[in-house]
Amino acid sequence: MRAYIKKRFRCAEEKIDTINWSALGRPKKRLKLHQSIRTSKMIYGWLNVGVQKKYMGQDDTCPCCGNAIETQIHLYRCKNEKMRQTLKESIASAKTKMVHDGIPSNIYNPFIGEICRMAKIEHPYKNYDTESESHQEIVLSQRQIMKEAILSEESYI
Repeated sequence: MRAYIKKRFRCAEEKIDTINWSALGRPKKRLKLHQSIRTSKMIYGWLNVGVQKKYMGQDDTCPCCGNAIETQIHLYRCKNEKMRQTLKESIASAKTKMVHDGIPSNIYNPFIGEICRMAKIEHPYKNYDTESESHQEIVLSQRQIMKEAILSEESYI
């Protein structure tokens, strides 16, 4: 797996060594199988979106807006109103789950903030300190993991 990640994400061995694999694995073990598979597909860029469908000779256009090539990032940025609403509902659901699981707000708020920033939507839970050391640490760690990570700086373009 390490070799695949190194090649897939053009990631240096030193960077791979900084990933907290057990922190990734523990929550995944608690997921239902279909959730774990979808999470893995999202992490490694294997979701069945337009860019994947194109490899099989299918249309790569977003079926919701019809205006863009459907990529994983486009799923977060599609202008289709139903897609935007679903994204907002998913963020609210994620927050509820994180609160239920006892994750501190200084952890989940920056995470949600980065999703909102990447998706170009307003953060629904604004009352948190984006300049705090923990926020900056979380954001920097996430951005440095892999160049193509779902919330990486390259995704904001």
